[in-house]
Amino acid sequence: MGIISKKLKEIEYKRMGIKKHQEEFEDFLKLVREIMDEYNAVFDFLISDLEKKIKKVDEIQMNFRNIEDMFELYQERSAAFFNKQKNEPRKEDDFKQLEKKEYKKVFELAREGLDITEIAKKVDIGKGEVSLLLNLKQKNRDKFTK
Repeated sequence: MGIISKKLKEIEYKRMGIKKHQEEFEDFLKLVREIMDEYNAVFDFLISDLEKKIKKVDEIQMNFRNIEDMFELYQERSAAFFNKQKNEPRKEDDFKQLEKKEYKKVFELAREGLDITEIAKKVDIGKGEVSLLLNLKQKNRDKFTK
């Protein structure tokens, strides 16, 4: 009976050791799950932030395309204007025509140092039109001062 009792005690001791290791393993798994949950939350945040940034880049690209389109239109209108000017005899008052009513405010605000966006808002016309007016005036001024 001593040998059986001794063997039973050994088996019980090993069973207790296994149970202790099983509890440690379960605690470890619980910790791993908590860490994975935290990583998932961080990744979800990063993905959401990245999606917002991608959306912003898409908006910037769209705005850039709109700017390119407006610039092309500006170039076409400028070319048409200057082609018309080449075909017509130059008049000294061409420069003065740019000083007409609604455009006069554009030139005043430009002299005050306002940028194109600010001028467009104050005069209630498009930025492209403001830019075109200022460029045309500068080109006319350059032609008359040469």
